[in-house]
Amino acid sequence: MNLKPFDDQGQHQDSEAGTIATLSEKLAIELGLCGYSLTSEDIEIALAADFLFYAGWNSTYTQRNRLNSPMDETQLISVNEWVVIEPVIRAHCELMQAQRMEGTGSLGVERFGMSVSEAQPAYAAAKMDLPKISFVEPPFILDLD
Repeated sequence: MNLKPFDDQGQHQDSEAGTIATLSEKLAIELGLCGYSLTSEDIEIALAADFLFYAGWNSTYTQRNRLNSPMDETQLISVNEWVVIEPVIRAHCELMQAQRMEGTGSLGVERFGMSVSEAQPAYAAAKMDLPKISFVEPPFILDLD
């Protein structure tokens, strides 16, 4: 991943953060270091669903750059998109981990992290915040003359 420099007018240019697959792999490694049992495939499925939800509220990097990109693990996500989506996918991962921990509780596995009853509302709140922070209309001027 390379960050693009400012353009000739000094404006910020959006850069590619990676594909759904690469970002899922990085997040799986990070969460795995904390003891989570989620695989990159688990996160990939969740990220694809969350990104599709995001795409309903804002045009995507690939759409703005006129790139034909399928909505699968090869979908490119920009740095700007990742900043908006990351809290949602992290909350989604917390929910999946909580469900997994509660499911294995009957086997005598010691639980850690959030419970499902804590993680579910956190994920729902993150999804509700997504439209507010992702839908952006460029500034415009009204000429009343």
